[in-house]
Amino acid sequence: MTHAMISSHADTTSVFVRVKEWRDKVAGNSYFSAQVQVNGAYAFSLPFQYGYGDQALTEALSELEKRGYVATTCRPFWALREQGIAAYSAFSDDTKRNVKAWGTILDD
Repeated sequence: MTHAMISSHADTTSVFVRVKEWRDKVAGNSYFSAQVQVNGAYAFSLPFQYGYGDQALTEALSELEKRGYVATTCRPFWALREQGIAAYSAFSDDTKRNVKAWGTILDD
């Protein structure tokens, strides 16, 4: 898998966050992990962690900012579009094992 090599946030044209979620039906908690692509290339994974709703997108945006892919003024995730960056996401439910693996399968 090719890693995205970006010299500055000005080079970022697209971001795709693919999220897998698992809900612990006994305790009622929700968890997720994600893989993030920048300009069509794998950039990083978010490990298995507690969160629901748009939490995965918030965490992805925070990591994109830390790594210099986007300007730190983008809030929320969809505000990337206002900066000319195509921002997409996909969510799917899965088993706990698969969600844990999804956040580590391509770890850098």
